[in-house]
Amino acid sequence: MTRALGAACLVLATLVVAACGSSGSATTAAYGEELRAATANLTDLSTDLTAATGAGSPAQRVTRLKSIQLGLRETGNELSDVDPPTNLEKAHADLVAGVRDMADAVDDLVQAEQLAGTDPERAKLLLRRFASDDALPRVEAAAASISKAGVDAGF
Repeated sequence: MTRALGAACLVLATLVVAACGSSGSATTAAYGEELRAATANLTDLSTDLTAATGAGSPAQRVTRLKSIQLGLRETGNELSDVDPPTNLEKAHADLVAGVRDMADAVDDLVQAEQLAGTDPERAKLLLRRFASDDALPRVEAAAASISKAGVDAGF
């Protein structure tokens, strides 16, 4: 269980790091500012996810995971309110979809945590499904495209 939650922490950290870039035009600069505002809570979510892998009862870990999931959903919603430059519309849409899909993938972690004591084989299956989810690679690719376009997301 801890390994999968640690992987989820890496998902958040990778999103933050992969979105770094250099300053571009006024349009990309404004977009970068909006991205910084929309993703301001990702550092806290990453810290929270690290804590979710630690001590506590299964119910406490589930509560923390659901809180993280809600934070990812809120970040996805905030990102969807950002208007990207025309040349970054696809990358931005991919970023939004990826963050939202990351939130959906947390369902597998929640269910795995709930089943760990009663159905460990099903819990392992859910953890493997989470680990193979393609949301992270899609977020990384979108963030790299945004960064390559000269957007300074400020992470």
